[in-house]
Amino acid sequence: MQIWKDICRNLSFVEGMAATHSLELIANRRMREYGATIGYFDPVILRDGSVTRETVNFLDEGYEADVSHSEVALDLIVKYASRMNNEQEVQAVFFRSMEAFDNYLNARIEKGVMLENKQH
Repeated sequence: MQIWKDICRNLSFVEGMAATHSLELIANRRMREYGATIGYFDPVILRDGSVTRETVNFLDEGYEADVSHSEVALDLIVKYASRMNNEQEVQAVFFRSMEAFDNYLNARIEKGVMLENKQH
C-alpha cells in the first residue's frame, strides 16, 4: 500500500521501521504474554494433522522467524527513537500502519463476502 511507501520515503528510517517491521508483531506468538487475546493463527494446526507436513514446515519456519524479526526490530526502533528523540512520532506512525493494515484486512473480508454471495 502507498502508506508504507510514503512513510519510508518521507520520514526517518526509524519511523519506516516502526511502520513496516512492527507488522511482524502480529504474528509473534509471544504477544499473548503481553495481553493479546487472539493469535495470528492457531498453532494447533502445526500438530493436529489438519494440514500437510510441507505446510507445517513452511508455517513453522515463519512462525519461529516472526518472533526474532519483530523483537529485534522493536529493540532497534526503541533504541533509535530514543536517540533521535522522536518517540511520539514513531508511535503515531505505528498506529497509522496498524490502522492501514486493519483496513486492508477488512477490505479482503468484504471482498470475500462479495465473491461468496455471487457464487450462491
